[in-house]
Amino acid sequence: MEIMLDENDLKILDILSREPRASISKISKETGLSRPTVHSRIEKILKSGVLKGLHFELDEAELGGKVFLVSLSSEKPQETVEELVKLPEVDEIFITSGLPNIHVILYVFDLESLSRFLEYVSKTDSQAKISLVFTRCKLDRTTEKLVAAKKAILHCETCGVSISGTPYIYVYKNRKHYFCCPVCRNQFVDKVVKSVQAPKS
Repeated sequence: MEIMLDENDLKILDILSREPRASISKISKETGLSRPTVHSRIEKILKSGVLKGLHFELDEAELGGKVFLVSLSSEKPQETVEELVKLPEVDEIFITSGLPNIHVILYVFDLESLSRFLEYVSKTDSQAKISLVFTRCKLDRTTEKLVAAKKAILHCETCGVSISGTPYIYVYKNRKHYFCCPVCRNQFVDKVVKSVQAPKS
């Protein structure tokens, strides 16, 4: 029997996605649920198969590094890749058809390291043309994916209806708020704006 997650399960999952080793007490305090309830719901989430276990994940931002995606066009992609994999900054490399045909994911601590990589590319393959260089931003879309896949139930915070498909989102005070449509989201935003603009007594 398929296990369906609800709003409280998603709140717990959101905390665990940000802090995999969060204590039962901490989760209880943030969600307003009792500790026994939090414990039983974590077991439920694990049984659902959505969460395969709790683990540590390096926070690249805290380490001070940045992740870059560099795309380049090369007439000899295989030879170029064989040279690029020797660099410690290189995390992953993909070769594709068409141009650009080499896509490199880099982890560097400063722009100087990025410049060194680009210089190395030029020396390794003088004919290579670098077409894209941009930072990769990792977004947490756990809740949205679960709702869209119909593995979790989420209700619109404006009208209260059950959300089907991908929810509309508004982030306020570092918390995501979910809505069934743009109209409901805009109504919520209007309330937030009015509360901020309201004169303090």
